[in-house]
Amino acid sequence: MTCIVAVKKGGTIWLGGDRAATNSHLDRTIIKDPKVFLKGEVGFGVCGSPKVMDALAHGIELPAQKGGSDRSFLVGTLVPAIRKGLVDLDAAGKDSSPFGGSPGITFEGEMLLAYRGELYKLQGNFQLVASDKDYDATGSGAPYALGSLAETWRMESPRKRVIAALEAAAEANAGVAPPFDVVVLKSRCRRAP
Repeated sequence: MTCIVAVKKGGTIWLGGDRAATNSHLDRTIIKDPKVFLKGEVGFGVCGSPKVMDALAHGIELPAQKGGSDRSFLVGTLVPAIRKGLVDLDAAGKDSSPFGGSPGITFEGEMLLAYRGELYKLQGNFQLVASDKDYDATGSGAPYALGSLAETWRMESPRKRVIAALEAAAEANAGVAPPFDVVVLKSRCRRAP
């Protein structure tokens, strides 16, 4: 239960998130740590298990890109490092395949990942998805946030769009509550080889 929102504009990404944590009875705690954070060149917005967020923020060392395309680095190096780190820190485990195949490693939740001016959604089965839109959202409040983002495209300020989307989600979804945090990840220019 949460809402993570991102807006991309001119190579910069604004990631926003709420601070609500709820259990299966909808008991709510406002957590101390933001669900959105920067780690090296990567921005994260995490929903789902707080254990996943803690592992990413404090326990997993992220590799640096040493060449190749950004997408190749993400799929071939970064995501496997995240997967291994989550398994090592007991924040991911085996789950049955919904398609009747072998069990796979999954984590509880989903996250938005910002890297070098691009925005991706990392699903619980470690599938990396890039939307063709300049925004995205995840968590229980995502439908309301996405509606807000679709309607605020004329708004100049990406930060204001993110906050408006989080406010819309908090108004309609019991699992989303302020305070809201926003982090900004500016794209770095890559050096020519």
